[in-house]
Amino acid sequence: MKKMSLISKSVVTTFLAMSPFLWAGEKIDEIRNTNANGEVFIDVMSGNVEIKTWQKNQVQVRGELDDKAEGYVFEEDGDRIVFEVKMPKRGWGNGWNSDWSKEGSQLTIWMPSTNNLKFEGVNVDVQVADVLGGSRVNTVNGDVTAANLSKRVALETVNGEVKAENLSGRIRLNTVNGEVLDKNSSGKLTIETVNGDIHTTTKATEINVNNVNGDLKITTDKAKELNINTVNGDLDLMLSMIETGRFVFSSVGGDADIYVDADISASFDIEAHAGGDIDNDLTSDRSKKEKYGPGEKLRFKTGSGKADIEIDTVSGDIYLKKK
Repeated sequence: MKKMSLISKSVVTTFLAMSPFLWAGEKIDEIRNTNANGEVFIDVMSGNVEIKTWQKNQVQVRGELDDKAEGYVFEEDGDRIVFEVKMPKRGWGNGWNSDWSKEGSQLTIWMPSTNNLKFEGVNVDVQVADVLGGSRVNTVNGDVTAANLSKRVALETVNGEVKAENLSGRIRLNTVNGEVLDKNSSGKLTIETVNGDIHTTTKATEINVNNVNGDLKITTDKAKELNINTVNGDLDLMLSMIETGRFVFSSVGGDADIYVDADISASFDIEAHAGGDIDNDLTSDRSKKEKYGPGEKLRFKTGSGKADIEIDTVSGDIYLKKK
């Protein structure tokens, strides 16, 4: 019986050591002092990170590190705070899988609202809100969710979604395999996607959108300049511009439904190549067939024609409609 008891204890001990449910990462709950105009740099390779702000000139990190982490760096460097989770140089991960966000570091970080944020990650989801001093967030496999950011804002992922609300300033949103959802942005906006849709409702005055293999749904509010380039994607645009605004649209292999104000005053210059059609519901003006090759052109003006609208499409149909 005694021998059996020793064997049982050995088996239990081995099980406890190997069980992923009982093997936890290092806990952290630390604070560093900074100043109101500093910078916070965060480097977390995997997991989930939530970044919040407060009115204290301090940075606090709380949560649990990745099981594979070899420790962390949390230090002051002049006006800069650096937090980095140290991972093995080789073999720290087995590539992307559905569980990495749960298995990696689980952290909540507080920082001064007026500081500048720079975040780097690989297999990590990021949520960030209320940073007023500028934000740059980069991850590879993960979603980026942001709200109430201002100044220079750059949010980028490769395999994931970018979800943004109430951003202002000079804004750049970028993803390769995922969609961009933007709501109530203002300032200057650039959105770029490959293999993903774009949905934006924006008050930005200058807007640039580039898309490959995805559909676009865009609503503007008194835009000064709007440029859209798309390949293999359809466009649904609710267009509102200032009186002297400019809209340039170029597409290959996609249709466009463009809705404008009934009283718009603009000069329209539209060309459809390689079989594309132009359907104008704004005026009685009709397109003319190209003399050589399958194509159409349409030029007309409404009101005083102060705004400029230029549209060029290859293998796509253009529909002009009133809101």
